[in-house]
Amino acid sequence: MIITYYTHFFELTICAIIFLEVNIVNDVAMICKICNLSCDLKVEKNINTLVVTGNKCGRGYDYAKSQFENGETLLTARCILLNGSMGRLPVISTKPFPAYLIDQAISIIRETQVSAPVEKGAIIIENLLHTGINIISQRRVV
Repeated sequence: MIITYYTHFFELTICAIIFLEVNIVNDVAMICKICNLSCDLKVEKNINTLVVTGNKCGRGYDYAKSQFENGETLLTARCILLNGSMGRLPVISTKPFPAYLIDQAISIIRETQVSAPVEKGAIIIENLLHTGINIISQRRVV
């Protein structure tokens, strides 16, 4: 009788944990990083649909979809800045970057050297790792 009780309790615990994990995965809050608005997005995924709320532009939906389904994220890092007022220049990818390439991309960006002056939005690395994604500067340095 005691063994049955513990087995039953263990099964209920496992069911509760699985239920909680499913709810966490299906309802996600995130901040959109595509533009300067930084919208607070809420993503709800049902079996066949993806519902995104809180986005103020159409790009917010695309960002949430890529984050939630494809494992892509905007890549931010800093490259070496020569002859500037600071030692490193913050950069960002122009599109969400595949998660499996992020470590390689960051090591390339960290070794990249750029000479000042640099304009905001200037292409620092073109077609990083043959993905078709450019790395651009996040700020202007004179």
